[in-house]
Amino acid sequence: MPYVKRLNGTSSFVRRLEKRKTGAFVAVAGPDQEFNTILITVKGFFNWANIELVDTIFHSHEVDNVGSVKENKRVMDRALETGVSIAKQARALDKPRDS
Repeated sequence: MPYVKRLNGTSSFVRRLEKRKTGAFVAVAGPDQEFNTILITVKGFFNWANIELVDTIFHSHEVDNVGSVKENKRVMDRALETGVSIAKQARALDKPRDS
């Protein structure tokens, strides 16, 4: 991906994919995790990849077992609802329009 200097003096990568996408970011960690630092990186990546960040789901838990988030119905339901919503929006945008 080419890195270019803009007319306003800033530099950035040229987007290869012009179609805007929609996405969410989900992060799960232990009790000492601070999510704000990773969110900055994720927002930069989503911007670079031309993805609209519509939701972020962060979950920290006391249990240090891999996969233990699946026991939390509230977080799992929210993640599912977010994914379904994104898929429905994408499907609606991809439907052919009557002329």
